[in-house]
Amino acid sequence: MDFLNTAPPNLLAFGTAVLIAVALVFYRDALSHMSVIAATVCVNLIISVGGALLVFFSRGPIPWTGTGIFWFALVGVFGPFMGRYFQYHSISYIGLARTNVLSQTMPAWSAVFAVVFLGEDIRAGVGLGTALILSGAVLLVQERVAAAAKVPLRYYLVGLLAPLSLSFTPALRKLGFLATPSVPAGLVVAMLTGTVVQLLYWRLLRPDEAWKWSKRSIVSVVMGGVVNLFAALCFWTAIKTGELVSVVPITRLSVLFVLAFAWLFFRKQERLTWRVVAGGMISLAGAVAIAVSK
Repeated sequence: MDFLNTAPPNLLAFGTAVLIAVALVFYRDALSHMSVIAATVCVNLIISVGGALLVFFSRGPIPWTGTGIFWFALVGVFGPFMGRYFQYHSISYIGLARTNVLSQTMPAWSAVFAVVFLGEDIRAGVGLGTALILSGAVLLVQERVAAAAKVPLRYYLVGLLAPLSLSFTPALRKLGFLATPSVPAGLVVAMLTGTVVQLLYWRLLRPDEAWKWSKRSIVSVVMGGVVNLFAALCFWTAIKTGELVSVVPITRLSVLFVLAFAWLFFRKQERLTWRVVAGGMISLAGAVAIAVSK
């Protein structure tokens, strides 16, 4: 963990983008043969176990505090539970590429929360980037190719709910680090909370939702979960040591890798139109504008 703490936050954010794209490729394959509830719980548990091992082997005592646990638990509700659940449903409904392009709205929401709750400065580039990000998302939703025309608008709304939920979490992590400055501790609390809430939601509100998986899907989701663990470590550390208004947009570079992977591995399942690619590029330009704004 020491090398992560000394690495430049923006470099960690870039590493997060690459790792997220790789993990999503595994999830796209797994969700073809696995239910969303099973995939969500499995990924959260894998990351929880990884975080717990890091806590166990960490040097010195972990400065646990009630305040830190509270903020990290809220991260678990909005991220590992709501964000991941909506994201996986969106991948099933509208595909990997479209889901990831819609995720480009996250920096806009995160920047607002960083300014309101953490007092970070909002710069001119943030306004420009926000406009570009939203424009790219609108372009995607308005695509009118034959395949996309059959997808109901409400499925795109599910894709937007994922980044909206996730956008709360960077500010919550930052608040948690003020009380408990430990990435593994925060990771464990957040992931375990997300898993517990997910199971309660399923048991109380969606008991009819079936748990489905296959051997192939288990392998894919485990591989994705391991990659996601490293992505989480990079992202949490970048948030701890850097500024949200710069770090979060850089992670959105994952759209480049996701579009490339979707074309390479899922071209039969996902048709990439010019609107999808243009929406991704415009949203990416917005993320870059936010990241480099001074």
